[in-house]
Amino acid sequence: RVLYLPMDRIDLVCAKTITMMTTKNVGPPFEELHLSNLPSEEHTESESSRKIASMIISSLKQNKHIKKLHITPQDVLHQSIPSSIASILYDNTVLTSLNLRGCGISHAGATKISCALASNSSITVLDLSNNPLGNAGICSVALTLELNSTIQKLKLSGTNIVLNYFIYESISNCYSLRYFLSIPSRKEWGQLPRLRDQLPS
Repeated sequence: RVLYLPMDRIDLVCAKTITMMTTKNVGPPFEELHLSNLPSEEHTESESSRKIASMIISSLKQNKHIKKLHITPQDVLHQSIPSSIASILYDNTVLTSLNLRGCGISHAGATKISCALASNSSITVLDLSNNPLGNAGICSVALTLELNSTIQKLKLSGTNIVLNYFIYESISNCYSLRYFLSIPSRKEWGQLPRLRDQLPS
């Protein structure tokens, strides 16, 4: 069963009802939750929608039914939403799939989510593709994969990683991340020009 919630059409009364259902695990046992049209940083007039979205996400901490969470913003996800997502990952033990594709999550948001995932033991599928994570965000993900042994499928395409010698050295020990990013082995990388050789003299 799938529950679709367009955030631009959910009022506070409805949000409180949904929050009560998810917190107390009552009502239909939905296994998949899609939150769409979440307010972006640029839509300051959508403050109420942002609070409602954070309220619903936070209510998943103790939820025992929802296994898949999909987040789709209007544009770039508001910076408070990654914090709400991270907060539930510390406590939720049922959620197995987290889809944050194209949410505009930067390295700051990636770091918050990665820190929470480091101690999470339920997430097996994570989609961070088409987010401007950059090298800093990728390094946070690498650290998570060193500590987390449950993530089996990770999507990182379109994350603006610039593979130079420095970033390679930072993540070279993380076999899982090298596998997900299709990064060459240390021997193969050694045949490529080092970063210091690419810098002007």
